[in-house]
Amino acid sequence: MIMAVCPVCGGELVENDRTIQCEHAYPEKACDFTLWKESTKKFFGVDMTMELADKILGGEEIEITRTSKAGKPYTGLYTIGKNDKGFWGLEMTGFANKDKK
Repeated sequence: MIMAVCPVCGGELVENDRTIQCEHAYPEKACDFTLWKESTKKFFGVDMTMELADKILGGEEIEITRTSKAGKPYTGLYTIGKNDKGFWGLEMTGFANKDKK
């Protein structure tokens, strides 16, 4: 059962083809929480679903393997956060333990 609530205002999260957002984000724009699925897929290779959002907003970090600018793979730990431009999305919190299976 999905229990995710908006981390900003506590409202219900709703999903459509392009976003997962707070019920108060549109049309009244009372809350700014919106996750763009296309951005998550393009930059992180992750299909953002309501189930995944629920998991992350419930306090779990997810592991994503990416390639550095130097061309070396690394696995980072990610959560949902707001960037310096004011957009919500995945945010790296550290590196995954290489011994973790």
